[in-house]
Amino acid sequence: MRYSSNSILRNVLFACLLCFSLTACTSTRYPPAGEAENKHNYRVRPGDRVSLDFHGESDLSTNALLVSSKGEIQLKMYDQLLKVEGMTLDEIKVKVESIYQKFLKNPTVVVRIDSTRPRYVTFFGFVVRPGPVELRHELGGITFMSALSLAGDISPRGSKSGIKLLREENGQIETYIIDYDDLVKGNVQDFPLKEGDRIYVSESLY
Repeated sequence: MRYSSNSILRNVLFACLLCFSLTACTSTRYPPAGEAENKHNYRVRPGDRVSLDFHGESDLSTNALLVSSKGEIQLKMYDQLLKVEGMTLDEIKVKVESIYQKFLKNPTVVVRIDSTRPRYVTFFGFVVRPGPVELRHELGGITFMSALSLAGDISPRGSKSGIKLLREENGQIETYIIDYDDLVKGNVQDFPLKEGDRIYVSESLY
């Protein structure tokens, strides 16, 4: 796996931020409950692949259309690129059907996601396999506990309390404090991670 210099620098800066935050308040603070990504709320990103299935018009149907780096796709019989980045599948459906009303009577199209571009969260500190963990291509994403499992779980020297999750939200870095035992015992519900999340497991003091 290759990373750009910008990506490496970003991870280094986040690691520094995590280290500096180790002396901060350690009372638990979990990310706000939010709806996991699904086919209804997922917003298309560059690098995703989408398919368009036209009812009764198979010549217009297209499989695995790549969303370009500019967030655009090319439709058949349409001489302009269609901007789809940031749109839900239902919004793309409405847009595509409105375009083809010029050519077809009552066009009906089903839009689906074939695959999403690779997306990652990163573990630092005392886990068995620190580094990036890929968010699964399925729209449900991946939860904190599932991602931790893919990172090999907390190492024998790692602390199960005071786990820090850094997440960028609205241009600001939010820090959440997680307790492993709370999740294992079901005191707190496991939660989905988001692309770019950074998780730091500190060394146990005992």
